[in-house]
Amino acid sequence: MKQIRLLLVLSTLVAAAASPASGQESRDGRLSVGVGLLTAPDIVDALNSAVLTAFTLGSHTIENRSGNLGLSVQYERFLGGPFALLGGAGFQRTEGEIFSGGAKKGTLSSRYFYLMAGGSVHYLRRRVGLFSSLAVGGAHDHDEAEMVGGEKNTNSAIRPAFQVTALGIRGGGRNLSGFMEMGFGYRGMLVFGVAYEF
Repeated sequence: MKQIRLLLVLSTLVAAAASPASGQESRDGRLSVGVGLLTAPDIVDALNSAVLTAFTLGSHTIENRSGNLGLSVQYERFLGGPFALLGGAGFQRTEGEIFSGGAKKGTLSSRYFYLMAGGSVHYLRRRVGLFSSLAVGGAHDHDEAEMVGGEKNTNSAIRPAFQVTALGIRGGGRNLSGFMEMGFGYRGMLVFGVAYEF
């Protein structure tokens, strides 16, 4: 919950700092908030779970996973023409239960927070927009396993983060619009959200 509040506060501050002064008609910035499905961490977790299950011939599994939505906020600054620079941050938390021999042995939780920067190309920028983007950065990944009996194991690491958006579609009003992105990375293979252009 603290991370969601952090993203909302960050979105508000960026919008306030980047808003044009009264009377200006500039629309050089766009702030977007999105929810992503099938993020890179989701895919890595699924592969790790499949490998664990395969190597133990099904005796060890991770089940009842939850929290497979990634939250993200992104700011774009248009440079003129179709190009824009972007910066973004996001968070995701997943949980699951560890089973061995059919009995629950503990719980597993993972948290991912990332910061990325990159660029985008806007093929069409009207009430309907088409765009692609690429961003790279770093992610802080924290895994925690709590076993039955109280034993707790934690692991944290800084890893590369990325997002490749092959195609994004935006539609709506002059300033406020909805969008959908298709790509791959920490934001997700499918990202849905709202954007405010100013």
